[in-house]
Amino acid sequence: TSDGMYVSTDGGNNWARQNLGLLNSFVRSVAVMNNNPNFLFAGVYGGGIFKSTNGGVTWVPSNKGIDNPYVRTVVADPKNAAILYSGSVNGVYKSTDTSRTWTKLTFPPPPPQHDSSAFNNNSQDGALRISPVNTNNLLVFALTGDFLSSTDAGVTWTPLVLPQQVTSAS
Repeated sequence: TSDGMYVSTDGGNNWARQNLGLLNSFVRSVAVMNNNPNFLFAGVYGGGIFKSTNGGVTWVPSNKGIDNPYVRTVVADPKNAAILYSGSVNGVYKSTDTSRTWTKLTFPPPPPQHDSSAFNNNSQDGALRISPVNTNNLLVFALTGDFLSSTDAGVTWTPLVLPQQVTSAS
């Protein structure tokens, strides 16, 4: 929320604001480590990635390697607790050490028929998802309306060409 982080410990009946350590309270995304719900990761727009190891009571920045603090998305690999992905206004990042360090992923050049900036390495991430079945499969939706997919955990990317929208019935 734009008011920071709220945490519930009773199934959502009551909520408490827990922002100790968050530099900016515009939390855009939260990821929970699959095997340990005390490990939380917050994508804070204007603040970067923050990590909590105590269920959200306190937060510490975890941005080494992220060169832009305007984070839109953070997602945790559901099968490997050490792997996280983050999307910011200038690209997608991957951590393989539970957010201690981040590496920017590289996108391919756009296909010849495509004139979008979504494929440059400063692409604005609108959404980032990991397949729960095969966590090597990733999908990025750029704010320009373009989709990119990876089947090798972000090493290579393929633009998805969606069918043209039908504008009239024949």
